[in-house]
Amino acid sequence: MRLYQLYLGTNIPNSNTVVSKSDLLDFLTLFDDLVGYTLLQADGYWYGVSETSFILQIATNRPNIVENVGRRYKLTFSQESVMLISPDGSVNFMED
Repeated sequence: MRLYQLYLGTNIPNSNTVVSKSDLLDFLTLFDDLVGYTLLQADGYWYGVSETSFILQIATNRPNIVENVGRRYKLTFSQESVMLISPDGSVNFMED
């Protein structure tokens, strides 16, 4: 298995609401093939603006699962971007 990390912001653009830990845990139940993960809370910054963020660590041999979670999170919670760090240390911003 290899360890992947998704960095998930919680501020929802053009809204006064944020993604709560409960919202995120409910969202993660949508993925039957996500058998285990670690969820860490962090203080993140996006274009100089501070926001509570989550780091979702997933150990898997199937990187497509991680990419699917990241892309769906971005769409579901109207995020501008989700950052993915792959096991080799490469960084990808899911922005499209």
